Amino acid sequence: MKKLSKFTLLVMLVIAAVMLCVACGGGETTDPTKAPATQVPTAIPTQEPAKTATPEPTATPEPTATPDPAVVPAPFFDLKVEGDTVVDGTDNGYIEVMGGTVGEYTYKHEGKEIKLTTYQGVEAGDWLSVLFEDLYSWEEMINESGIAFEALFQLEKQTTINSPIFGNGNGGGFGLMFRGANAWPNINFGSYDNSTSEFVAANYAYAIDPNAGEPIEVGVVHHVIAMLDIDERMVKFYLDGELLGEGEFGEGDFTVGSGKHNEVGIGGNVNIPGENLVAGSGGSYGIISAKIYDRALNEVQVQKAYEAAMELLK
Repeated sequence: MKKLSKFTLLVMLVIAAVMLCVACGGGETTDPTKAPATQVPTAIPTQEPAKTATPEPTATPEPTATPDPAVVPAPFFDLKVEGDTVVDGTDNGYIEVMGGTVGEYTYKHEGKEIKLTTYQGVEAGDWLSVLFEDLYSWEEMINESGIAFEALFQLEKQTTINSPIFGNGNGGGFGLMFRGANAWPNINFGSYDNSTSEFVAANYAYAIDPNAGEPIEVGVVHHVIAMLDIDERMVKFYLDGELLGEGEFGEGDFTVGSGKHNEVGIGGNVNIPGENLVAGSGGSYGIISAKIYDRALNEVQVQKAYEAAMELLK
């Protein structure tokens, strides 16, 4: 055998080394004739511009409505029957029943008898005491906006002493009452200075001359509205829808005197319990409706309140 030349041996070693590298590399062999694929750059997401929320249009606040002078305002106090007792329908007042009951009472109106379930007083001392815890003082209310009292009631006998339907009198305060031995209907309001009042007695200004008047017919239903119109400086008394009398209150401010600042009696005087409708008359009475307004009423409102009260008798 011929010996291989050194050159031939070297070539064979190089070829063997190349073949060994190819065998060890594995994987796909890149075709040198093809150009490498062009890499597509990753798209950078475009951020949408932030949207600013369009604010909702602000509603223009409605102006405070001016009270309609032809509409009776909501009462500050409204006597209501609830079960076998009475409550204030406005929740402004807390009623303490000093005596009397809730039951069927026979009322007479326009020649007819009407049986209604209402509050009634039968014995001396039967009346209601009403406390208004959130009321600072009657003086604050009355000197600012006036006040009006309304009642639909029946008295069986004439009174012979001061006998209030609404009472809070003691050197001041107020009383919607049958006055004195003659049972004259009237209302009075205490005044710091009643020297300019039209009708006066003691510390009070009256709607009607306290030394004159006519008693009401007993045994039938009556409707009363009496008030102090602080803007007009007038005290007024309406009986059964008609103006019975009015008098100038004068320049002085209203005062409760020694009376209660946030209480009132119904069927009696909260300061002088002996002044009550049963003790004053010796007879029973029934109250269908009793309301207090924290302002005076005009003539149209008085008429509408009277008409609404008459609907309770139908």
